[in-house]
Amino acid sequence: MKNQLLLLWVLLLLISTYSFSQTPPLSNSAIKGNIKSKSEEIPYANILILKSKIGVAANEKGYFIIKNAPLGKLKIRASAVGYHPQIKTIETKKNTSIQLNFTLDPSVITTEQVVVSASRIEQNRTDAPVIVNTISPKLLQSTNAVNLAEGLNFSPGLRIETNCLNCGFNQLRLNGLKGPYTQFLINSRPIFSALNGVYGLEQIPANMIDRIEVVRGGGSALFGANAIGGTVNIITKDPINNSFTLINNTSLVNGKTFDESINFSISQVTDNYRTGIFAYGLYRNRQAYDHNGDNLYELTKIRNRSFGLRSYYRTSDYSKLILDFGTIYELRRGGNKEDHSPHIADVAEQLIHNITNGGLSWEAFSKDNQRKISIYLSGSNTKRKSYYGAKQDQSAYGRTEDYSIVGGIQWSQKINHKKFFHSHSTILTGIENTYNQLKDTKLGYQIPDFTIDSIINYPNTTVTHQGVNAFGIFLQEEIDFHIFTILAGIRYDRADIINLKKAKKPVRSFNSFNPRTNILFKINKAIQIRGSFASGFRPPQVFNEDLHLNISGGQKIRSILSNNLEPETSNSFTASFEWTTNKSKFGTQLTLESFYTILNNPFHNELETLGENDLVYVKKNATSGAFVKGINVEFKSQLLTF
Repeated sequence: MKNQLLLLWVLLLLISTYSFSQTPPLSNSAIKGNIKSKSEEIPYANILILKSKIGVAANEKGYFIIKNAPLGKLKIRASAVGYHPQIKTIETKKNTSIQLNFTLDPSVITTEQVVVSASRIEQNRTDAPVIVNTISPKLLQSTNAVNLAEGLNFSPGLRIETNCLNCGFNQLRLNGLKGPYTQFLINSRPIFSALNGVYGLEQIPANMIDRIEVVRGGGSALFGANAIGGTVNIITKDPINNSFTLINNTSLVNGKTFDESINFSISQVTDNYRTGIFAYGLYRNRQAYDHNGDNLYELTKIRNRSFGLRSYYRTSDYSKLILDFGTIYELRRGGNKEDHSPHIADVAEQLIHNITNGGLSWEAFSKDNQRKISIYLSGSNTKRKSYYGAKQDQSAYGRTEDYSIVGGIQWSQKINHKKFFHSHSTILTGIENTYNQLKDTKLGYQIPDFTIDSIINYPNTTVTHQGVNAFGIFLQEEIDFHIFTILAGIRYDRADIINLKKAKKPVRSFNSFNPRTNILFKINKAIQIRGSFASGFRPPQVFNEDLHLNISGGQKIRSILSNNLEPETSNSFTASFEWTTNKSKFGTQLTLESFYTILNNPFHNELETLGENDLVYVKKNATSGAFVKGINVEFKSQLLTF
């Protein structure tokens, strides 16, 4: 694994060094104009040069200017919320200025968003072979969403639920499956580890999010393990103009408990659009809240401080180097007596997270926009101090360390088939390696191994020290026949489970092949029908909920893994119908989607007693399979008032 990641680093540095030397001189070519509707200017619209991915934002009067634009024939796309996007083609020359104006038609129901989660490449939502629901920053702002969890409440087919009132343990249910069955991505990278997948939903600030893309159904053929119920892809904001925002939000829970947040963001872009940086920050202070007066808090106390940035350098007109960095500190405390140390309380759960994450990637397009290559390396490190205890137990403190690193190369190619029904296709292939290491230590009662056969009680011992290395290679082709689209793909993964307490070599390994097939029928501009099949898998690893200590009647219940726990696999089938109408000032959208997911060797917990007053949940494979089925119904209607 280390050799593979080292090779990716060397390749990335060599390519970026070569690209820096290829940076062309300034063209002194400018594109300027305004964006308006039939009646008025459209403020803050987005303008994008499709080939080079250079983008700017119009000002409050709809005026924009792109300095030092690439030379040659360019496709310029103008878009704004509530309007149909428009694309125009121009040809730029050195030392010239071109006037380019756009008149956008209102769109009551927006259907032409650009999404990446359906097939790991950018495409219009209406062309995607699976339904992708998007949550825009405008919706996050209008609902005063502070973090990711609050924003996810506004996407159909999923539900945020609280599983522990003491610590605010929450999870996302997607297509009826609980949290670990959903793969979380940041900019299409799986750096959300098994540890971060729960509390992390409330730790990601909303002001760093450009949009949230939600894909229901199996996605392991694209994104690897755990993408069984669906995939949530958090797309972060890019710097596109010079701006600064500062927002304070203060609210009262039931008129007496404060929940205050302060967030800021700043974006700066150089005049030649070669370099840009977007930085954000969040401070949140929520007091604990007791609703029924029983001296137990229904809402946990939260102190959160987050900071991060996203920066790019354009190594040429058609390539750029991207740097991401973020840091999160969070204290959450539930139970009672939150002003005292945890072991003074009758019941207390307290967690202190320190999280650092970052990534470096390089993207390049061919001049004809037919090919794209991406090379990336991302990582996350989490240090957590915890207390799960009752009856003033002084031995219930613990520490957890977790880090994940993912690196990969992705390449795509567009091909026109003039002799094959005038169709065109996109081929996507890539390799990806993910490594996660988790070490959990409890300072009181302990078990030396995370297995059922070696449980003994003695203090200050590592509960688990596990490594999971997964290497994957994927290939897919999407063929567009205009009336209908067919996508077929497959991914191979080899996962190694490593017990780092005993040996550095894998103690268990398994191989997984996961195919997918999707069909999209475009009956007309208003009606689309989709069908899909996808398989998935979950490795037998330690997840966050396995480290969470349940407390029942003051008695602690731990979770452990069975010795012979096997991988869990799935087969998912979905079918959907979508109908959209866009009149002049009124629009509707109806989406009907059915899903049927079969789980093989599903994980489940059995409560067992080991020794005197030693209760544990043992995670085992069920003796028979399971299935989840259901229907999602979504209806939207909107009336324009302008």
